[in-house]
Amino acid sequence: MKAANEKRSYFWPLTTLVLALALLAGGYFWLSQSTLLAVEEIVISGNHILSEEELLAVMGPRLKGHSLLKYSYDDARDALRELPVVRDVEIRRDFPHTLHVEVFEYRPVASYAGDGGSYFLSDDARVLSIAGQPDTALPVLGTAERCEADVGGHMECADVLTGIEFIISAPVNLHQEFTRVTVVDGIIDAATLSGIEVHFGTIEDHAYKFEVLRQLIARTTAAGEQVIIDVSVPDRPVTRSKYAPPEPAAGEEEPAGGEAPAEAAAEAAPEQPQEEYAPQETEPGADAAAAQ
Repeated sequence: MKAANEKRSYFWPLTTLVLALALLAGGYFWLSQSTLLAVEEIVISGNHILSEEELLAVMGPRLKGHSLLKYSYDDARDALRELPVVRDVEIRRDFPHTLHVEVFEYRPVASYAGDGGSYFLSDDARVLSIAGQPDTALPVLGTAERCEADVGGHMECADVLTGIEFIISAPVNLHQEFTRVTVVDGIIDAATLSGIEVHFGTIEDHAYKFEVLRQLIARTTAAGEQVIIDVSVPDRPVTRSKYAPPEPAAGEEEPAGGEAPAEAAAEAAPEQPQEEYAPQETEPGADAAAAQ
């Protein structure tokens, strides 16, 4: 009799627990299939290149009308990640009817002049899009050997990768300075907004070269000089003026054909002095102060 009573004392609590779990599971399943917690609003953030309309066109049919209790939104994430510009996606539920979608995009860092148009490249040489004209807000990257890739693919040419490394390695106060970057067999040349030509050499020792270049650009810009700066050997950087042939003096006639003989041109163009510049050591925090 005592044993029977003990069995009954375990039976009812266990039965109650099983029934409660069954009710919870049934209720969860019903809510997940009903419209009571259906997605009615999708709040998008983090997008700078893609518009909300473009993003909603891809993920809207996979999200709207579905319950917030849906176990996974991997299909919507995967569809968005197929877009060349999208690096990653995070989706967060906000009951009762809202989903928050945060988009992490690749950012274009250069415009590459290819045979098929202007390729907008990310920091890992991923082709984000192709346009007819380069973006004037981005440095134009050029190479001797043309490199091609489909949208969403990656440029794999060595000179393109070197050019991208040069652009993304530039310090903050030089990020917006370069308008053109040319790489031929690993040798880098560039031009700045102020018209300064830069011979950078290889990408090796780029941090040291950029620091020397920063000091020289600040110096020549303040003086209003048009120069060529060579930091290929950063311990012995050289600046030299760009030479422009003088205008003919009043009353002088131009030689036949409009060009002076080679000997006269050489005599008229005195050799430009080259100036070696010893870079100054920058105190800690000086770059941050200069950037501000």
